Amino acid sequence: MSKFNPLQRTSEAHAYIEIEKFVRLVIETSAMPFETKVDANGQQTIIPRLLANDFHKLTRYWNHYHPEYDYEVQTQAFWDSCIATGFIGEHGPTDMAWDYSLSIHAHAYATNDLVRFIRTRADTKDYKRRAYDKKYQASEKCASIESFIDEALARYAKSLVVRVDMGYQKSSSHQITIADVYDHVDGLCMAKQSADAFRGLVGYALAIEQGVTRGYHIHFVAIIDGNQFQSGRHRGAQFASLWQRIVGNDSAAHICDYDPVQHAVRGVGQFRRNEPDTHKGVVQTMQYLTEYKEDQYLRARPSGRRALRTFLKCS
Repeated sequence: MSKFNPLQRTSEAHAYIEIEKFVRLVIETSAMPFETKVDANGQQTIIPRLLANDFHKLTRYWNHYHPEYDYEVQTQAFWDSCIATGFIGEHGPTDMAWDYSLSIHAHAYATNDLVRFIRTRADTKDYKRRAYDKKYQASEKCASIESFIDEALARYAKSLVVRVDMGYQKSSSHQITIADVYDHVDGLCMAKQSADAFRGLVGYALAIEQGVTRGYHIHFVAIIDGNQFQSGRHRGAQFASLWQRIVGNDSAAHICDYDPVQHAVRGVGQFRRNEPDTHKGVVQTMQYLTEYKEDQYLRARPSGRRALRTFLKCS
């Protein structure tokens, strides 16, 4: 097996998804990465199997281990297994993690132990509970966002609802870490004190997500005083411009318009408080931010940070 360059820059978002795939593969199969065969003379031969190759591909991602992050259950199980089996030490990845040629026997035994560790962890109550908690927490967030909408739409006779999806250019997304994303989101939220995009703001909600193809991205919905402002597309362009000022040329943004083909009920634009479909449409728009998506949740976050953020201006 070849040695990967530890200085090679790889995508953090992609790394965590690949690690998650490996953990799921380990749990769903009974195969081992290495097999030991002994010939008639007692000579041992280490034979790598498919799982060994899958694990070897992850060596390019060692630099994405950050003990200060909060990891999702599968990713945490992987890093814990790496620590328990000697691939990661007190000061980060060990020599065995970088160079498999140091000792094929030691590496094979450690890799097999790593797989056993993951399978044992996956059978614990804590692992199973945390895996279930993602869906349960999503349902709780859906309920809380609905009460947020009720209060926000009750403020004025007219409300302007604007949704903008924010993210990063594909050409540079591999350079973006989740810590960068939270710094950019903090800058966006702090701008509500002065930026024109936030004029007439009633409240906003945003969700940070991690997709297989899109990497890290943000769904942002703002509710504006519709008595003062009527153009959702103009306001969306202001938010997109603000995001570009914060992120720079690596930014990407998409203003979400109402598409009757995709959505039966309109969820963006201007609404009157007493219109029958106002609440229903806005709820659908907002709940997209909170609903559980099998492949869109964050695999890692800076410690203590949340993926969903809401703000409601005091009345």
